[in-house]
Amino acid sequence: MSEYFPGGDRGQLTEQLVDLFEQINRAMHCTPSDGWDGLDLTFQQVRVLALLFEGHQRMGNIASYMGCIMSSATNIVDRLVDKGLVIRSIDPDDRRAVVCRLTDLGKETMERFWSIGREKIITLADQLEASELAEVVRAAVLMNQAASIAFPAGYSQPDC
Repeated sequence: MSEYFPGGDRGQLTEQLVDLFEQINRAMHCTPSDGWDGLDLTFQQVRVLALLFEGHQRMGNIASYMGCIMSSATNIVDRLVDKGLVIRSIDPDDRRAVVCRLTDLGKETMERFWSIGREKIITLADQLEASELAEVVRAAVLMNQAASIAFPAGYSQPDC
């Protein structure tokens, strides 16, 4: 691989980092027939599935997580129910509340979703020498630590 030595002040380095992450993201997610197309899910639906992958949720929690009103969250969940990915039930602790959880098909769909991303990262890692990969892992550990500080709510639900 070619060597790259970043330079500049903190602002320039941050801009270089953003540009590099955007390039990597585009390369990983803008390839034809990469497996995502077969999932037939919107971004909002995937977000709800990712939340439910961590465990059942009340509709109010889903709306809050999505940053939308209850009727919008209900519409998203309705589509997921129609696809057989989510099931709704009455909360046994509060019969006024509705709880949503993934069906077996919903769990399989999310596992497929995560595996597509994992495979792409493995493909990237395969392009690197062991010493380069070790460098990337060290940098990823630092970014992960920074993310846990900058976005602590995301670490209470690590796969969302």
